[in-house]
Amino acid sequence: MKNFLLAFISLLIPAFVFAQNTDYEKEWKKADSLLKNGFPESGAKIAQDVYNKAQQRGQDVQMMKAQIYLMSADFDRNEEAFQEAIQTAETNAAKAKFPNKAIWQSIAAQLYWNYYQQNRWKILGRTRVSSATNVKDFEQWDASRFFEKASSLYQSSLARARDLEQINISKYDPILTKGVNTRNLRPTLFDLLAFRALDFFENDEKDITKPAFAFTMNDAKAFSPAKQFINVNFPSRDTSSLQYQALRLYQKILALHTNDANKDAFIDADLHRLEFVYNHSVHPDKKELFFSF
Repeated sequence: MKNFLLAFISLLIPAFVFAQNTDYEKEWKKADSLLKNGFPESGAKIAQDVYNKAQQRGQDVQMMKAQIYLMSADFDRNEEAFQEAIQTAETNAAKAKFPNKAIWQSIAAQLYWNYYQQNRWKILGRTRVSSATNVKDFEQWDASRFFEKASSLYQSSLARARDLEQINISKYDPILTKGVNTRNLRPTLFDLLAFRALDFFENDEKDITKPAFAFTMNDAKAFSPAKQFINVNFPSRDTSSLQYQALRLYQKILALHTNDANKDAFIDADLHRLEFVYNHSVHPDKKELFFSF
């Protein structure tokens, strides 16, 4: 369980981050030590105390950090941690104001997807139920419903893209893991949430039934130079395809950073885009196209 807990934490909190905020530094250091040494309840008490203080002071990011910590600590002491974590994320997503709402939507999406991955072996044995049928208990969902739910939440987290683009990621330093020379790669909250979504959208969708008109990445223009790529129209009836969503999201990210003075974020996103397209393209000349641009 401890190995899964560490994986949960590393997945939940992005890797591209910056200097840690010094607020409650001693408290968080002690809580982390307790958690790592097998004392989740003691660590949770410290996190709850930080949450209470942050709430009194209106420190919403520290409150979020405490809630994420408490969710993580539950995985080491509670058999129903997944259910409670998803419920917490969904509740916070429903009541939080923008932009924290977008973050909680992204977290909820990842929790659903993590649950699916952990229980894939039994979920795939279930009969698909029409999305029009209301099945409240996600533990009874089939694979398609998990894909639909995670996709919907990730898309909702990016719904106010233009507003997210205006928020410097440094505001959320307290909930981000320290990185090296990465500050310019994810400069805005939109970048952070977009790449979290891409981790899901780049899935190969092998576990779900595809429609007869399923999206196929066979257009040579997907390999176009970035400034041309952002204006390409990729027509498809299968707009719910995860790969289609990923392609469109790369267009948005690159368009955002086209005119940046510092090109780090633009170049990094373009390299990710080209790798994604190469890995999923079915174009017969994809190798030549990859190396020609």
